[in-house]
Amino acid sequence: MLYSEKYTILHSQEVDFVGKIQLDIMSNKIYGKVVVDPLWKSAYPLDVVALRDDEVFKCMARMNVFIFGFMISLYDDIEARIVRLIAQIEDELKQRNND
Repeated sequence: MLYSEKYTILHSQEVDFVGKIQLDIMSNKIYGKVVVDPLWKSAYPLDVVALRDDEVFKCMARMNVFIFGFMISLYDDIEARIVRLIAQIEDELKQRNND
């Protein structure tokens, strides 16, 4: 159930949010306004004043924060489920070894 349901949903969200929105929509809005280093570790705006007043860019930034917050909540949920599953497996193995 963990794999068939949760991983499938997570993969779908990664493809839809990160793939489609990030790469197709947001990157086009960002590249013309921000210089990003080749390793995506840092960036700086070409025109700070124009960027600060750019409502579309600010909306995209807010959407980006929301999307990744949502993705983190999905990862946290799956991590918790994995931890519980590992504990259940360990309990089962202990019981079988004691029998």
